[in-house]
Parts: sequence; C-alpha cells; structure tokens
Amino acid sequence: DSMIESLVSRMPQQSREQYEHFFLQLSFIASTTTRLRNALECGSAETVEEALESAENVGVLPYLMKMAVAQADTEVRGSHESHETWLGSTDECMAPLLQSQAVNMVNQKALARSNDLLGGRQQHNKEMARNVMMGLADANEK
Repeated sequence: DSMIESLVSRMPQQSREQYEHFFLQLSFIASTTTRLRNALECGSAETVEEALESAENVGVLPYLMKMAVAQADTEVRGSHESHETWLGSTDECMAPLLQSQAVNMVNQKALARSNDLLGGRQQHNKEMARNVMMGLADANEK
C-alpha cells in the first residue's frame, strides 16, 4: 500500500499525456529490469547490452542505473555483514585452538630443554662412572 501511495504521489498532475508517459516509463522500467535480471542470471552479455541500449533510447537508463547501484549497495552491505558475522564466529572457534597451540609450543620448548639437560647429565654420569671404573682398574693393577 505504501508503494502505491508513493507512486501516486509522484504521478504528474498536469495532463493526461504526462500521466500516460509516466506509466509508460514505469512499465518500461519494470520490463527492462526483468530483461536485465534474466540476462544477468543467464550470463548473456548481448541481451544485457540490448536491454541497456533500449533503456537509454527511451530515457530511463538513469533510473535503472540508480536502481542497480542501490541494489548493489544493499548486496554489498549484506555481504559485509555476513563476513563480519563469519569473522566473529570463526574467532570464537579458533581462539581456544590458537591458545592450545601456544601452550603446546611452550611445553615442547620446555621438554626440549629438559631432554637436553637430562642428556647432558647422563653423559656426565657416564664419564664419572667411567672414571671410577678406570680408577678401580688402575688400583687393581698396582
């Protein structure tokens, strides 16, 4: 109902010719929009060009372009909102995984340090045991 009221308020009040011209343009805009949508969905560049040329010849191309820009704006905003929502949910899912990965790296570094320290002590203990055995062997020889 509000759309009809909006159209009626935009109708020229001066003459029957202007009234008929307005509705002829409105009808042409609707049919051209339908042709453009179908051509775009089918991927037919030739049909898109034909529809735009006929719209330009009749003088409704600026209206179609405004509608196209407004529609593109709406779709871009929707895509942007979807992207922001996706980023938020992905951050929520990834945060615990990234935190676990960081903890894992810290633990792996600590394990590597412990293994190095343990390996060094084992080597030191082997050398000390060897020295003790050598000392005992030398003592037995004397």
